Amino acid sequence: MLGVKKEVDIGIGRSIYLMGLSPGLLVSMQCPFCFSVEMDMQQANPREAFQRQMRQALEDPEIPRIHFNGFINSMGGGDVLLVLQQNEKPVAVLNASFTVAKTLAKLLGEMIENLETKTGNTIMTTDEIASKLMGGQP
Repeated sequence: MLGVKKEVDIGIGRSIYLMGLSPGLLVSMQCPFCFSVEMDMQQANPREAFQRQMRQALEDPEIPRIHFNGFINSMGGGDVLLVLQQNEKPVAVLNASFTVAKTLAKLLGEMIENLETKTGNTIMTTDEIASKLMGGQP
């Protein structure tokens, strides 16, 4: 099965690349650590699998729901640290490897870019908003 590559639309405005590593196992080549689902290669429907995983996560009461409107970040020798904040108060701490952090940043950027393209509206960053509120000063 190694070498069987397939591009599929997962229904969130982008495609992922899947490669069969062994019978019944597909892993995204765009982010092999972020999307992994067991399924039969002949009946592979990554969009349904993605939606099922998302639904399971949203319906599981054991998984915390965190809203944040700010963050501070730092970097160590092997990973990044994010302190998520709500109204300037910490609500969660996240650690991520450099690889996962870079992939997350890339995919979040693509999602926002897609939103901006479809709506014709440019989303400002918090730094841009603060600068405008301070009268254009950096």
